[in-house]
Amino acid sequence: KGFQSRSVYTLLNNNVILKAYCSWQKYYYGLEIETAYDSITIDDLRPCVNEKASKLLSREEITEIEEQLLNVTDSAIIECLFQGIAGPSMRDITSLSKDMLDKENKCLVFTDGRVLDISEKLCELLEESFDEETYICYGETLRVKKLLGKGKLFKERDNAYAADSDDRKFRAVYRKIQIIRDYIGIKELTMKGIAAAGFLHYLKIYLKESELGLKEFLQTEKGEKLMDRYGYESAYRIDNIIHRY
Repeated sequence: KGFQSRSVYTLLNNNVILKAYCSWQKYYYGLEIETAYDSITIDDLRPCVNEKASKLLSREEITEIEEQLLNVTDSAIIECLFQGIAGPSMRDITSLSKDMLDKENKCLVFTDGRVLDISEKLCELLEESFDEETYICYGETLRVKKLLGKGKLFKERDNAYAADSDDRKFRAVYRKIQIIRDYIGIKELTMKGIAAAGFLHYLKIYLKESELGLKEFLQTEKGEKLMDRYGYESAYRIDNIIHRY
């Protein structure tokens, strides 16, 4: 329980690391170590999940989730949502392609002229995901699917329809996150939840940098841009944010 994890699968991964460490100690130092790690099962770990964890995922938890995923594309999608790259009906994230990525300036340049700064981490994830040609399916049976449309973030699989309408674009992202959530086992991993976690993460950074109060910061140009980026459009958005966060 000391790990304070909200996912049983994260605890399983931690157990694998501990087992490997003990094996290393035995092999290199000849230590006779008796451990319980080999016998621990998923059912043993379920009571250790932290049910009282914050509803919003932290930066560290998002990173941990991304590192557990089987495909770089999935990690890039999670990171895009965390950094506020989505757009109405998920149009922005589903339209991302290699020619929109400016690695030198660490930004995405959209066809309508918008430029969004992104982190070096997201630059690297996108660059790798654009070239990903196969997709490992999540499930009890390991299946690998060929991807069609190299150079794009959202590619077609050989048995799937293209996301060619707003409804399909939204559903493509929704379904992707749903599959990842079921695999990871964290109920807070939703499209809105990831974006809200990202908004709060950057809001905290900017508040610390500016040394302003929440309402005062949100009324600045930087605050306005942050709200725009994460899709806060209501005339009462500042009040809504203050109430929520």
